[in-house]
Formats: sequence, C-alpha cells, structure tokens
Amino acid sequence: MNLAPERSTLTLLIASILLLSACGGGGSSGGGTTTSSSSSTSSNTSNVPVENVAVPPEDSCAIAGFAATMLAAVNAARATARYCGSTWYSAAPALAWNTKLTQAAAVHSHDMAANSFLSHTGSNGSTLVNRVDATGYVAIAWGENISGGSATVDAVMAGWLASAGHCANIMNSTFRDFGAACARNDAAAYQRYWTQDFATPR
Repeated sequence: MNLAPERSTLTLLIASILLLSACGGGGSSGGGTTTSSSSSTSSNTSNVPVENVAVPPEDSCAIAGFAATMLAAVNAARATARYCGSTWYSAAPALAWNTKLTQAAAVHSHDMAANSFLSHTGSNGSTLVNRVDATGYVAIAWGENISGGSATVDAVMAGWLASAGHCANIMNSTFRDFGAACARNDAAAYQRYWTQDFATPR
C-alpha cells in the first residue's frame, strides 16, 4: 500500500518567434494560458502508433500498458468539455503519443525520483524547454504536468483534472503531441514521480 503523500504541479509554456510565456510553480498551483497564432506541422515529430511504443518498466512504475493507458485517459478527458477551475474548455482533439516527448518526460521523472524532489526545474537546472529541445523535438508550444505519490494512472489523472492549471494543460486545444513517464524510488519522498509533456510542433 502506498502511504506516500501526493503532490502535483504544472508548467505551461507557449512560444512564438516574438513571445515566450511561462507559468506554473510548486504545489498544485494553476496558471494562465497564452495562445499562439502560428501554424504547425508534424514534420519534426516522431509520432508512432501507441501500441508500438515500448516504455521500459523503470519509466512507467511497472504499470502494464502504461503508454496506451495514459494516452487513453488523456484523450478521454479531452473528449469531454469541462470546467478547469472557473474556465470552460470545449472538447479538444485527441493527442498523438510522441516518443521524443516521452523521452523528455522520462528524463525528468527519473531525475525527480533519484534525487527526491518535485519541481519543473531539474537537478541540473534544466527546464521543460531544455529537456524537450534536447530530444530534437522542435516546438512552438510546451506544457508539463508533474505529480508525486499516485500509484495509478487513474489516480494521478483525477488529481490533475481536479486542479485548474493541470486540467488546463490537459484540455489545451493548442497541443498536438504528448508523452508521459513515471519513475519509482521507494526511498524518495513521494515514491512515484509522474511527468506529462505536451507540445505543438513548429
């Protein structure tokens, strides 16, 4: 039985040539949303059918079918219009699983688990943008949800959807691609460390 406390936080970044906006922070804080009018294509991404994506157990907290389960949960949430806090979001298009975003998410979840912290800033000072850039994904918009303590995809999703800012990331119709990871370290404060990375390709 997992008795570790649970905590979530998020960051949302939308960028264009002239604009870089960031929001988010510790705890379960929310954040504003900035939109970009830039068009996007998928030529710089690595979308593959989710059934062909192998997520190592250390990246998924040994949850069977992690990639398919997480993507289905996110797309089911996006398919239903809802309030995120006091802001109404219409249903949004389904996201595509992206291996590069999954890599960025896995790096951060492993870092948090290994070093027992919960933050969007990595132990080496990295940001979400740094981690996504390092994979070669070329984006005009980025978003990240993180959480610690949940034992299942359903539990972590319920927590994120109950938080205005995290929910806003999940429902943001700007995003097109998605990757996620969970890393476990029973000696760390929250034991399980979750990361969702969202992006829109340039």
